[in-house]
Order: sequence, then C-alpha cells, then structure tokens
Amino acid sequence: MQRVYAVVKEEIVHLIDDRANVTGITRSQWISKAIESFLQIPVDDEITKGDDKVTSGDDRIAQEVTAFEMIRTDLDVIFHSGQ
Repeated sequence: MQRVYAVVKEEIVHLIDDRANVTGITRSQWISKAIESFLQIPVDDEITKGDDKVTSGDDRIAQEVTAFEMIRTDLDVIFHSGQ
C-alpha cells in the first residue's frame, strides 16, 4: 500500500477523529475508507471478517453504514465547497 499525504484544516482533522472514534477505527483507516467511498471503490472485506456474531454484527453494520453515509456527505461538502 502507498501512503498519501494532504494538508487539511484543523477542524476537518477533529471531524475525522470524531468519526473514526465512533466507528472504532484509526484515523488512517477512516481516511482510506472515505477515499474508497468517495471513489465508489468496493470496500475490502478484511475489516468485516470478524463480525460473524449475529447480535453484535447487525449493530456494527448499521453503525458502519451510518458512518459511511456521514463520510460521503462530509466529502461532498468538502469537495464541492471549493476547499
């Protein structure tokens, strides 16, 4: 995998950190998922392999779907506001 660097506003970093904490992933993982989501690239199944428990799996899927919808909305705002 390659590393990608970008300069972003401090408030965006705080927003990313908040969203990453909600989903229980690292900032780097969140940014990677955000890029994949924005580019509509299928998400790697490695992250969901351990979620075979029905009771907790359904809740986690719902959280991830909500998180990805927030990611897409945030990226749309960021990229369409000319920043």
